[in-house]
Amino acid sequence: MKKFLFIGIFISSIIFSCSSDDQPQPNPESEPEPEVELSSQNNITELVLENNGIDYLTSISSTNITINNDLPYGTEEMTIKSLKVSEKAEANITAGETKNLSNGSFEIIVTAENNESKKYIVTATFEERTFNVTVFDPVTVSKTYNTPTYAHYMPWFESPEYAEFPQTDKGNWGLHWTMANKNPLNIDANGKREIASHYYPLIGPYDNGEPDYLEYAVVCMKLSGLDGILIDNPGITDVYDGRLLQDHTDAIIPWLEKAGLQYALVYEDSALKNAEEQGIISNRVQEAKRVIAHMETNYFSSNSYIKVDNKPLLLNFGPQAIFTEAEWLDVFSGLSEKPIFIPLPYRNLGAAAEGEFGWVDESINNNFYQRCIDVNLDVCIGGAMPGFDDYYQEGGWGNGFTFYDDRNGQLFKESLDRAKLNDITMLQIITWNDWGEGTIIEPSEEFGYDRLTVLQEFLGVSYTENDVSLAVDLYQKRKEYKDDSYANQVMDQVFYYLISLQIEKARDLLKQL
Repeated sequence: MKKFLFIGIFISSIIFSCSSDDQPQPNPESEPEPEVELSSQNNITELVLENNGIDYLTSISSTNITINNDLPYGTEEMTIKSLKVSEKAEANITAGETKNLSNGSFEIIVTAENNESKKYIVTATFEERTFNVTVFDPVTVSKTYNTPTYAHYMPWFESPEYAEFPQTDKGNWGLHWTMANKNPLNIDANGKREIASHYYPLIGPYDNGEPDYLEYAVVCMKLSGLDGILIDNPGITDVYDGRLLQDHTDAIIPWLEKAGLQYALVYEDSALKNAEEQGIISNRVQEAKRVIAHMETNYFSSNSYIKVDNKPLLLNFGPQAIFTEAEWLDVFSGLSEKPIFIPLPYRNLGAAAEGEFGWVDESINNNFYQRCIDVNLDVCIGGAMPGFDDYYQEGGWGNGFTFYDDRNGQLFKESLDRAKLNDITMLQIITWNDWGEGTIIEPSEEFGYDRLTVLQEFLGVSYTENDVSLAVDLYQKRKEYKDDSYANQVMDQVFYYLISLQIEKARDLLKQL
């Protein structure tokens, strides 16, 4: 048995040996290991940000990532709350780190396993910056001259942005800036527009329907010591630019009320004559009845409307269309209460009128005040003007009127003092803004604030040019920050500080813009 076993093992060894020698042997140097393909994935699949304990989710579209909710105004950085990227990829930022957002965006770079990189832009939107405005009631300006003092106000100026009665061939500037031959589209080397006036508004040509102008105007008026304005008004008769004047009358009234100022209307009954001549109306008295009834319904009962003996005051720049006592009494017959009706001097309207008001010629001597005494007028409205220098001849609107030199402010002082020495019901300043006639006390390039300073000193108010200039600054800032919601809220607060006579607070706040 052992013999045969040995022989079997011997044979098997020979066979194995032969078999091994015949097979080729592997060579490690000539056959490398198989290559493994590296991942090229470099995507962000989730990003959550955090600010002041609030989580902000994001939306991912290609390489653009947007934060889903507006961030508080002024947010300058965000913390990475969580960030998920493709498997085997790496980002250049990790959870817990912060990114600067002062420019409204930041970058994240994700690098794949194969070193390919992708840049993502994370973009934020912000809540609007807000300023909480505190509304203050107007405060009355203290003064030593207590006779009510009002400025005659012209509501007929138009600019292209607000034009209602535009001249398309002159860039939609209004007729009272252009007259017949001037064009505000023409601008000189100093940046001034060509307007029909010898003088130039300090804020530039404007529109009486523009809120920025109305805000500026009522602040100037208030800090100058005026009690309000007497508005030149043609009523609701739709002739020429009458609708414009009516709209601009309505535009300033809410601003007067916010500023604690009063107003009354100065009826231009010449609108009746013009409308009849054009066939718009057939009966002057009937149209006047309609106009005055509208005034009673819409103005006379207002707490801001000027009253004399508890009755509404109505001035008349004329009469120019209705001339008799009987006709005017007929006009007033349908009202619940006849207004205190005051025409220009020497019209002799009997019981229809309670008094008279002086205009340009009556302000330069004492004749009108003596008439108030001689005729024993119940209401005598004095007048004071700084000068008269109309542009009508140069502007192609006739030959013009008598020139009155302002004499470096002396004429204004004299006419104010003359009114002060007489027993008058109220005083009318001629005018706030008749640029065509040059009787303006509104700030101008030529006079600056001088005419308002004379008025302030006469009325005995404590405010100065430095205070009134805040109204101009406010107007200019409104233009500079026209589309800035936050800045305009700040300026709303400045306005309420000014009309409540918190002048230094207004000054300090305006400086912050």
